[in-house]
Amino acid sequence: MYIKLYIIQFLNDLRQQKLRAFLTLFGLIWGTTAILTLIALSESQKRNMLRDLHAIGENIVMMWPGRTTMPYRGFGTRRRLKFYPEDVAIISGSNPGIEKISGECDVWGEIPARYEKVEDTIDLVGVDADWGEMRNMLPQANGRFIQPADVELKRRVVFIGTDIQERFFGKEDPVGKIFYIQKIPFRVIGVMQPKYEKSHHWSTDAEKAVIPLTTLMLMFNKNELDSIIYRPTDVLEGEYVLANIHRTFAQLRNYHPDDRNALHVWDTSDQDKWIRNFSLGLQIFFGIVGVFTVIVAGIGVANIMNVIVEERTKEIGIKMALGCKRYIIMLQFMFETFLMVILGGIIGFGVSLAVCRLIGQAELEQIGTPAVTLNAAFITTCILGIVAFLAGYFPARRASRFKPVEALRWQG
Repeated sequence: MYIKLYIIQFLNDLRQQKLRAFLTLFGLIWGTTAILTLIALSESQKRNMLRDLHAIGENIVMMWPGRTTMPYRGFGTRRRLKFYPEDVAIISGSNPGIEKISGECDVWGEIPARYEKVEDTIDLVGVDADWGEMRNMLPQANGRFIQPADVELKRRVVFIGTDIQERFFGKEDPVGKIFYIQKIPFRVIGVMQPKYEKSHHWSTDAEKAVIPLTTLMLMFNKNELDSIIYRPTDVLEGEYVLANIHRTFAQLRNYHPDDRNALHVWDTSDQDKWIRNFSLGLQIFFGIVGVFTVIVAGIGVANIMNVIVEERTKEIGIKMALGCKRYIIMLQFMFETFLMVILGGIIGFGVSLAVCRLIGQAELEQIGTPAVTLNAAFITTCILGIVAFLAGYFPARRASRFKPVEALRWQG
């Protein structure tokens, strides 16, 4: 019964304070929309940036041999280091914190390849069996990636990217076909699953042909690795694993253990952390902007409630003279305040959902598909609740403290 009367009174107040009510509701709607939409956009941007980074591999570390910069045990500086295939086993054996590891040997561009009458050049990469999963170069359903037996037996098998499939095979299924690389026959064992690649290492994975590391080194008479790639079992232990690798190589190549320039390292997890921290900071900033907007709207709500209290002072006096309890008076004004804030919040939620949907339908590559998350909705709801309580409490307390006689004499 009380709730029905409260709602009727609330609607009457809105009609009497149309301009103030509109401006206040607009502030609440704008603040809610700002919080939800800006956080959704920053979350979408974070997903895009992580997707770009993870296309090359997730939580992987790439290492290239560098040059020494510190004299050590009679050796001077500027000594060039080299990676050898046996280093992979040594690093793996001395570091139980490594989940997967692979050597890599590259031959870029101008490598002649042929399938039937189609001839072109390709980028060729020789790797171990763990390389494909680490680099997110996963096979399509009817194929496979290079296996340990392929590397051990120096098999002439090749795993190709989607670009090579399109150039040489068209719509034909290449798995099982003979593909000539430098006039040497290779059997195609798999095709890479299509993936979004904005960032890449030298060339996109779609343009690569991948063969066993031992086969490539035999073909081109190589005895050195170009790089080593690994993934730690626990990302939190990544720094410890890398420090252990530095110590291992310092002993193997006889250089100073503190000479970090001897190895060039790219730890993708560092960029991962940076992206997450940057996105969190952006979300906090956007959230603060929206919160201040809601606070300004809350001040407008408080002003409207104070005006309403003054206009209904005699009504309050009559109610209290007839025995109405103070908490009932206070509850009425609190209820009306919450109704106004909830109304603005609901409309704001609807507007932000519509904006996110429109942006998603526009398919803007740089923005992605923003969506209102449960966390953002919960935080916004809490902020609106706090604003509603603070905006309504003080006018409601003032109304409940009127003395009946004074309220009836009120001439405001």
